[in-house]
Amino acid sequence: MKQAQSLIITIGRQFGSGGRGVAKILSQAYGIPLYDKELINRVSRETGICGEVFATCDECTNNYPNSSLLGGWSLSSLFSTTNSELLSGDSLFAMQSQTIKHIASEGSCVIVGRIADYVLRQHHPLVSVFISAQWDDRVNRVMQYENIARQQAEQLIKKADKLRSSYYQFYSDKQWGHASSYQLCIDSSYVGIEGAAQLVMNYIDRCGYK
Repeated sequence: MKQAQSLIITIGRQFGSGGRGVAKILSQAYGIPLYDKELINRVSRETGICGEVFATCDECTNNYPNSSLLGGWSLSSLFSTTNSELLSGDSLFAMQSQTIKHIASEGSCVIVGRIADYVLRQHHPLVSVFISAQWDDRVNRVMQYENIARQQAEQLIKKADKLRSSYYQFYSDKQWGHASSYQLCIDSSYVGIEGAAQLVMNYIDRCGYK
C-alpha cells in the first residue's frame, strides 16, 4: 500500500500549557489547516449529530452522557436522529476517529487533542507532540484567558488534566503525557510558545518531512 505523503502534526497538551498557541503557529508557518474546535463542527456535519454532544463530552470517558454532562440540553435538540444508541461513548469516539482519518486523508494539517496521535498511528509522516508547562505558568495563563481567580483556575486545570488523562488511557494503549507516548515532549515554560513551535519545526526539518 502506498504511504500517505501529507504531514500530520498532532498536539497533546496539559491544560494551560499553551498547546493551542503552538498549534496555531505551526498551522500558520506551514500554511496548513488547524483542527481544534473546528474538528467538532466537522464531526457534526459528517454524523448529523449536534456538535454540542461532542463538545460537552470531549475527552471524557462516560459511556453514556447524563443530563448534567449535556448541560440541560434535551436529546431531541441535540440530535438529528432518534437513535439513542449513538450516545454511547464508544460510538462517539468511533465517529470522531473516522472524521480524524478523513481529515488526514485530505492533506497536511495540525490536530489538537482527541487522541489524534493514536488514531493516526499508522499514518506516515506523523509528528506527535506533547506540550507541558510549569504549574504557576499554567495557572497564570488560565486566570488571564478565562478571567477567573487563582483558586478557580487551579481547580479547572486539575479537572481538565484528569479528564484528558483518563480519556487518553481509556481509548489507547499509551499513557497521557509520558515521553514514550510521543515523538516530542516540550515544556513551554522554558522555551516559550514560539520557541516550542520552532523546536517542532526543527524536528520536522531534521526528519526531512518538509
